[in-house]
Amino acid sequence: MIEAVGSGVRFATFLVPGSLGVLEGANTGLFVPLGLGASAGLAFSLVRRARQAVWIGLGLLVLVGASLHAKTADAAPRRAVQ
Repeated sequence: MIEAVGSGVRFATFLVPGSLGVLEGANTGLFVPLGLGASAGLAFSLVRRARQAVWIGLGLLVLVGASLHAKTADAAPRRAVQ
């Protein structure tokens, strides 16, 4: 149910970059009727954002590493095949 509401909010707020703030508010408002509390909804949202940040950081590290590897491979002298 939480993911379904989150998908609907992301769809409805496509003009807000990353649905920042809107998704957190929707999760906070959804957790209250479920009996989990507003603070649990906000914590859930922040943990999901932190998880996204970690994966983005890992992806950037892999991208930089691949770029450096490609540059060093291009700069290495090539041997003539005989």
